[in-house]
Amino acid sequence: MSAREAVSAVFKFSEDMEMIGVNLSKCPVLLRLVDSKAKRVATRKFKTAFPGIIGIRHSGQHGDIIYGSPEKLAKHVTGPIISINNLVGNTIETTYKRKKVSLEISGATLTKLEQVRDAYWDAFWHLDPFGGPIAQ
Repeated sequence: MSAREAVSAVFKFSEDMEMIGVNLSKCPVLLRLVDSKAKRVATRKFKTAFPGIIGIRHSGQHGDIIYGSPEKLAKHVTGPIISINNLVGNTIETTYKRKKVSLEISGATLTKLEQVRDAYWDAFWHLDPFGGPIAQ
């Protein structure tokens, strides 16, 4: 259960970044004030740090929909053995769209997420009337 919650938290972060982008595009005045380069850097940093997060999250939250029939399962298998939402030590792994994806549940993973958060905040910090840049 803890691993599933950790995966959900990382996935939720990606959803939040996406929705901020969607909503910023509806507000041209605010969009001009955001550092778009810093925002792109943070998004790339997230994708690099958590490349399989969508598959990991979907396997844990929607396993029956994704893998619930032989036809659906066939879309994900990579060989005779398939791993679905499997916890190995402190790593959760799954097979999703014919790729093995995983997420380590550790302090190092939390540090990566904090680094992405700080990089993302760099695009917005100057809009905060009470704060400044996060110390790196």
